[in-house]
Amino acid sequence: MALPDNNINTVLVATYIGLPSNKVSELVGVSGLNKFSRYAPGTLGVDANKNITLTPPTSGYKEGDYRRYNHTELGPHFVAPPSGYIGWGPSGSTATCVLSITMEELNLAAFPNNGIDFTTIPAHYHLRVDVYTQSQYRLAASNLLLGAYPIDKNMVAHTPLTGHTRQVNWVMNTGASGNLLTISGIPVDAPECTRYFEVYFCDIAGNRLINFGADLSAGYIDIVFKQYQAPSVIAGPYFTNSGTYPVTNPPTWYDTINARWVSWTAAWPVVSSETTPCTSVAPIIQQGSPAFTFYVKTKGITGTPYHMPGITSCNIHMIVTMADGTTFDQTLATGVAITEGTSGYYCNGILAAGRTWQYGWQGKVVLSDVVWSGNKFYCAT
Repeated sequence: MALPDNNINTVLVATYIGLPSNKVSELVGVSGLNKFSRYAPGTLGVDANKNITLTPPTSGYKEGDYRRYNHTELGPHFVAPPSGYIGWGPSGSTATCVLSITMEELNLAAFPNNGIDFTTIPAHYHLRVDVYTQSQYRLAASNLLLGAYPIDKNMVAHTPLTGHTRQVNWVMNTGASGNLLTISGIPVDAPECTRYFEVYFCDIAGNRLINFGADLSAGYIDIVFKQYQAPSVIAGPYFTNSGTYPVTNPPTWYDTINARWVSWTAAWPVVSSETTPCTSVAPIIQQGSPAFTFYVKTKGITGTPYHMPGITSCNIHMIVTMADGTTFDQTLATGVAITEGTSGYYCNGILAAGRTWQYGWQGKVVLSDVVWSGNKFYCAT
């Protein structure tokens, strides 16, 4: 918690920072205060490596410069990507990622050389993102893979504390949502690779001005990229008496042509984008979309012939396996018929729980509580 705007005194300050002194010069001139606090005694700057420094005053000590001082304030930091990796599509050699950064209370405008453009309303600052294939390249700033700059971010108007040494009218957005950096065209290698990122404040030409913290590593983040296939929906397994949804095998049927009873060798649901009976053209599922649309039919084989066995009633489920291996089960229909010789049952809807299709996801259609009609439609030999 920061110190208040008013009623600052030596006892309060000494207790807060843990310094046993009642002298204003010693309290205000102390080293080691938090450089990330928006308000603090001392002057912000950088060392020869562009790391952040806070130099205490040597004269003109103002006890009031402790107003709103936060001794535990954090520096800028990353919000890690979900699951620690970012996937890209089934083809191509570049990827896009979004870095989310929480700037916290760092007072960028209080640095003497900050790169802020104050000619616009709102004022804006510049960031640069460098990408490397190896961590040692990043540390040595060599073999740069990609440099993205300047990335401009708008600032927020601010009313400074009256009488405080730091008089700034613009501050950075403190929330992560206001500091999203979209980096496109990142060269990646299949099937998986790690890219090593560094982010820092720069001028409009991309020259380094200020690092994120007291050392370079404050601006580092490593991201694993994995190549995934496009999302898809496929047919479920053969009907069996076991598994997630056990189904009684299709009954025998009477072959009137050959005057005999015949048993199915195997039967399974078919997922198709076409209405014609006996077709199995895979539906197209769009990356990033919540929607699905396809027809569910049946396919039965007895010996060589291929037929469409009829179902009087069944429940249709879609079990989706996500990229991280977890699954969810969505019921698409209950108590519906899949009539032989027709387009099948039309499934049209959106994924539950606000989900959208992502690379590496695969849906599998299965049936439960099946009541076979005993009818069939001849498809092929």
